[in-house]
Amino acid sequence: MNRILLILLGFGLFALAAQTAYKLVINGKVVSGQAIVVNGQTYVPLAALKAAGIQSSLTSGILSLSLPGAPQASPNSSAAGGANQLKALEGCIGQTLYNGIWRFKVTKLEQGTVDGNPGWLMSVEMRNAIPKPLSPYSSGFSNTNDSYSFATADGNTGVWKTYYIVNDFVVKDIPQGGMFTYVFKIFPDPAATPDQLKNPPAKFILRIDTKRADPKYTIPDPSFRIDLTCTK
Repeated sequence: MNRILLILLGFGLFALAAQTAYKLVINGKVVSGQAIVVNGQTYVPLAALKAAGIQSSLTSGILSLSLPGAPQASPNSSAAGGANQLKALEGCIGQTLYNGIWRFKVTKLEQGTVDGNPGWLMSVEMRNAIPKPLSPYSSGFSNTNDSYSFATADGNTGVWKTYYIVNDFVVKDIPQGGMFTYVFKIFPDPAATPDQLKNPPAKFILRIDTKRADPKYTIPDPSFRIDLTCTK
């Protein structure tokens, strides 16, 4: 009996053993599939978890789930990073990250000209995922450069900077389900050396101040960290 047939039979037997089934509702919206109860345990389809913002990957027989706000670690490691590691949602270029309020994605990083000088341009998308108009600023985003940092591969955050974050990024109210785009202009710090400028931005960190956020986030740290060296 081949492996595929065994898997199909296994799923069939599991479904037959279900004692109770429930419709699935995520964020007030009915989704396809059912939650089933088997021997007192409730099981939810992986597709439903993805609809709730949980990311998954299957590699070498390991199913990895990434929960919003949880620090990321290797499946074989016991620690999520060093003592100075920022707890944040982590992803790559082209990957949508969801912090319970905003869906955020870096769509592109490319070399460009900033005020006539060589620099970098980073395009992002933001989508309001709650049922009311909302501005990034009211939900904890800052309009100063302190909360938007770029690091090179060696961890140096003093090489590349971005301009003062203007109002069209943080203040404008975005309707429910609405999306807007923005391009970060990244320029070299005047104190950076020519050798340092050979290293492009490798990580982008967007810090969110949860203390002044309204509405409040339901995860410990809704900040974003983007690995600018990978694409998904």
